[in-house]
Amino acid sequence: MSEGGVFPLREIKPETPDEDIRAMLADPMEPVDAEFLIVGHSHIPMNRKLGDLTIINPGSVGQPRDRDTRAGCAVFDTETGEVELLRLDYDIDAVCAKIEERMPHAEELTGILRQGH
Repeated sequence: MSEGGVFPLREIKPETPDEDIRAMLADPMEPVDAEFLIVGHSHIPMNRKLGDLTIINPGSVGQPRDRDTRAGCAVFDTETGEVELLRLDYDIDAVCAKIEERMPHAEELTGILRQGH
């Protein structure tokens, strides 16, 4: 998994060109030799094949960045290697109200939740 790990791997997004990902994976400081790579940070859900490697980003429950306001998560079956990306509805207004009650400068976060980016 790569969230706090290798910085370039955190930046893999659905639109990242294959050749850029291959260069990141071959980085001599932290080479990747795996069947599955689970990344985060971009908050954009992804289930992508690159050769024999499956790259998974579960998305974000709290800060979606793909213009879909539903909570995002993934189920990864370690026995079969199957990945299911899920989107779940929740009461955004109630969550935003709690954020506004408890956080200074809450407008940025509530805007992200309401717009999905």
